[in-house]
Amino acid sequence: MEDTFANRLQTAMTLRDISAAELARITETPESVVSQYRSGRYKPRQKRLERMAEALRVSIPWLMGCDVPMVETKPWAEFVNSEEGRTLERLSGAQEGVVAILAEMFNGAELKFVHQLGTRFETSYYWLGRDANAFALHDKDVKDLHEAAKSLFAPLVERIKDSRPEAEIIDELQHPSEGEIAFLQERHALWAKAMKMEDEYE
Repeated sequence: MEDTFANRLQTAMTLRDISAAELARITETPESVVSQYRSGRYKPRQKRLERMAEALRVSIPWLMGCDVPMVETKPWAEFVNSEEGRTLERLSGAQEGVVAILAEMFNGAELKFVHQLGTRFETSYYWLGRDANAFALHDKDVKDLHEAAKSLFAPLVERIKDSRPEAEIIDELQHPSEGEIAFLQERHALWAKAMKMEDEYE
């Protein structure tokens, strides 16, 4: 993956000379939601992604950040089921996971944009932390952190993995303790709240 959805969205908006307000109107999307997409906090689901790609006259794979031509060359249904499409989805989710962890560690991570003087383009960076302790990371830095995390995962998983027979694990999970039941109920409540918030950005 060469880029992020947020970066590609901004690039396409600049190239097509479409403002956030105009894109919101064309795609029937609240302008506040378009701002969330530009910030990288959320990504649109299928129907809205298709509307945005059509409004911006770009291919969906390109808009998602894949290293493909900007103009549609392969049907979306064919691309998403290809190995390249599946790889893009894995990498995109992994990079978002790294940013989410950084946001938790440093009390916030915001994707920001800077206009490149002498051009019609913008570039981006992540601003992490607060006040005097804030700092920047670039896309390459996030990708490097993802690679570093992968190298650390193998020995960690080796230490914590559950190697018992699967039937034994299932039996234990089917009979949770009272503490585990309380934890599951709390997690379900948080999940329901998150889904309610995410529905606002569909």
